[in-house]
Amino acid sequence: MFSLSVIVSTYNSPRYLELVLRGLEAQTDRSFECIIADDGSGPGTEEVVEAFRRKLNIIHSWQADEGFRLAASRNRALAIAGGDLVAFLDGDCIPSPRYVADIRETAAQACGDAKSGAYLQGHRVILDAAMSVRSLNVGEIFAPGWIFRHRAHLSNKTNALRFPFPLNRHSNLKGVRGCHMVFFAADLHAVNGFDEEFEGWGHEDRDLVRRLYRHGVDRIDLRGRAVIYHLYHPEHARDEETENLSRAMEERPVRAGRGFRNSQCPRLRRASSCRIHLTGS
Repeated sequence: MFSLSVIVSTYNSPRYLELVLRGLEAQTDRSFECIIADDGSGPGTEEVVEAFRRKLNIIHSWQADEGFRLAASRNRALAIAGGDLVAFLDGDCIPSPRYVADIRETAAQACGDAKSGAYLQGHRVILDAAMSVRSLNVGEIFAPGWIFRHRAHLSNKTNALRFPFPLNRHSNLKGVRGCHMVFFAADLHAVNGFDEEFEGWGHEDRDLVRRLYRHGVDRIDLRGRAVIYHLYHPEHARDEETENLSRAMEERPVRAGRGFRNSQCPRLRRASSCRIHLTGS
């Protein structure tokens, strides 16, 4: 069975991060490591991570707050990830109890014993602002009937149905979303991870997927599997979106020029500037 690293990206949103970690704590399959890819949060985030140190196999990877640097933050986390599979989950996306089990089972079904060749694209249910600001109980969200009772507060409701669709390989860019993606580590290493030229909001995920397609990796959609609930938040500033989209659609080298192998925080280094906190389960 494939080992798994779940990388949760966050920035100064400790309440949402706590809900995400409660979702991971409630997994039916608890055999995974969790790495918090922190883009420069204050002490509130570290306090949340500390509260889960005895509940999850959790690592806190922190980088200085120098603007929106999601690609660099994820690369730091990737550089210390030990799983055959690497799942990227945004810090405002609560995973359903079978999130980990579905990822493992789908990867095995799609690729057998191979540890490369496909990536899994997840889909999300969106909670509105009114529901997201409530004092949510993670267990309640996944109880029978919750979706029906609160359907007026949900978008993409069909994504909440756990009814696994057939697995089809393709190379479509529509619906590429970095909030819920799963890759084989070997494929990420081959293309040198995310390209850190992408700063500011947007399209570092599209660039990564385009380079993986050129490397020979196919996409498989996690329809009806590994359900997540996306909490509402105001949109990030998108000042760099046009430039980032243009860059993502260029014909670029398969390997990122500024990728995870250029990260300042490689696997065996425990530099204080990285503020990596190793915690046990």
